[in-house]
Amino acid sequence: MEKICKKLIDRLLELGADKALVIFTQSESSEFNLIYKELNLLRSLESSDITINVYKDDKRAIKSINQIDEASLEEAITELMQTVAESNPDPAFDIAEYQEPAVFTDGVLVPDSELIVSRLAEFAQEMKDMYPDVLFDATISHTHSQTRFMNSNGVDVSIERGYYEFSTMFTAKKGGKMSSMNFAYFRASNLDRPCMEINQSRELIRQIVEQTHPGTIPQKFVGEVILAPFVLGDLIQTLIQSHFSDNALISNLSLYPDHLGQKLFSEKLTITSRPRDPHQAVKHFITSDGYLAREEAIIDKGVLRAYPIATYAANKTGKPVAKCHPYNLVIAPGELSLAEMIAHTKQGILCMRASHGKPSAQGDMSTVAKNSYYIKDGKIVCPVKETMISFNLIEAMNSIVDFSRETHNAGEMIMPYMRFGGATISGK
Repeated sequence: MEKICKKLIDRLLELGADKALVIFTQSESSEFNLIYKELNLLRSLESSDITINVYKDDKRAIKSINQIDEASLEEAITELMQTVAESNPDPAFDIAEYQEPAVFTDGVLVPDSELIVSRLAEFAQEMKDMYPDVLFDATISHTHSQTRFMNSNGVDVSIERGYYEFSTMFTAKKGGKMSSMNFAYFRASNLDRPCMEINQSRELIRQIVEQTHPGTIPQKFVGEVILAPFVLGDLIQTLIQSHFSDNALISNLSLYPDHLGQKLFSEKLTITSRPRDPHQAVKHFITSDGYLAREEAIIDKGVLRAYPIATYAANKTGKPVAKCHPYNLVIAPGELSLAEMIAHTKQGILCMRASHGKPSAQGDMSTVAKNSYYIKDGKIVCPVKETMISFNLIEAMNSIVDFSRETHNAGEMIMPYMRFGGATISGK
């Protein structure tokens, strides 16, 4: 990998490039599947991917290839030099400056196939014994990857990592009624515990059985919403993409284009990027343009502390380059349990899964709550499905009531439950 990366950079410079950047990743994965409740499929996949960036006269061209033979590499180089000559110049294009070379190794690099089979068999047996009304498939895979990141300024970062990934999709049929589909998913550094015990797998499967007979919300109302951790994580990423990302700032779509150091949200909200968090299975050690990623709060007690943007967006907007990125995000847990949060809710929804599009420029959005629950006077009344929740994403982040003690760790993000007010809720 080192030899190929160096050769590509040297060759591009010889042909007149001003700067070059190469990212070379090789990965192999082993996947074990339960289909129709039986272990019946094993497959292995290997891949090689090279992304080459070339810079010349304030122009940039990018090409990705998956062949590493001499002819394919030379063809890619020739095409890149032709493309960059025809591109439009932009002085904002640049690469990271020199940093000390770094090597990172993380996770289990070699899969324990016997343990994978054992965990899947264990999962299947508990499903058959405890949840006979549930139909399910499940997969456990192991991925081992090596990445070499090099640029012509001397940046040289090597990353090798391995992790396990579990996913299951399920639905229940009981009393002639069928529930909607749900899923459980996580990435983990090891399989020391049964899959049922990691994150909320068992609870989500338990819920699917009672969701075969959902109730209805009596009437439209304005109330509180408790977001499940994976729903919250999705909305946090939507918030960042909408207002603090490269595209949002370059396209002037952000409501907060020049707000560093200003309080934008509830002081209860702190979002931190922790790229080397030992609790997360997939760590992002380097930013997209080649800076060693560091821990940094994007939002700190409601105050905007960093735009997680790359070099091009920073140069384009005059903002500082971020040494963090919008991955490995963590929101610290609160003091109340989920049960206590429910007990404090006068009327609202426990939103366990959601389907939504992009919010409007001002943050207005609607989401369809699935596999969720209606709460009245501090108690869960019934499961509900296809329930509409309308709210403003910005106002929601300013109307936070509390976060739960429980957290969900999917391997790249750690989130608690979040309760907020002011949402309009209506049944189907």
